[in-house]
Amino acid sequence: NKITDSTQDTVDSDKNIRVTDSSALSYGRNNGTLGTDSQAIGINARADTDFTTATGFGAARDNTGSNTTATGRNAAQNNTGSNTTATGRDAAQNNTGSNTTATGVDAAQNNTGSNTTATGESAARDNTGNNTTATGFRAARDNTGNNTTATGRDAAQNNTGNNTTATGVDAARNNTGNNTTATG
Repeated sequence: NKITDSTQDTVDSDKNIRVTDSSALSYGRNNGTLGTDSQAIGINARADTDFTTATGFGAARDNTGSNTTATGRNAAQNNTGSNTTATGRDAAQNNTGSNTTATGVDAAQNNTGSNTTATGESAARDNTGNNTTATGFRAARDNTGNNTTATGRDAAQNNTGNNTTATGVDAARNNTGNNTTATG
């Protein structure tokens, strides 16, 4: 089955629907590599590299590209790229890139990049980067970077970095860094 869109680009209608023009779009279960101005929508969506946007159950799960935006349960779970924005239960869970923003239960859980912002129960829990801002139940709990701001019950509890501001019940309880402000 072949159909065309308004710009007469081919759309493959088998198990996937794929629009191929300057900004690629794929819709289906097992989306392959798209690249450049990519978007992928589907259960195993992954619009590898470049300006990736993926929505679905396994959205951009093994993505290694930059400027990734992923929405879904395992959104950008093993992402290693920079400038990642992920929303979902395991959002950017093993992300190692810089400038990560993640929202979800395990948001940026094992993130090692700098300038991380995470919101969720285990937000940036094992983060070792600098300039981390985390909000959630275990926000930045094992963060070892500098300039950390954490809000939540166990906010920055085992943080070893300097210039930490933490608010929560056990905020910065085992912190060994200098210039720490803890409220809780």
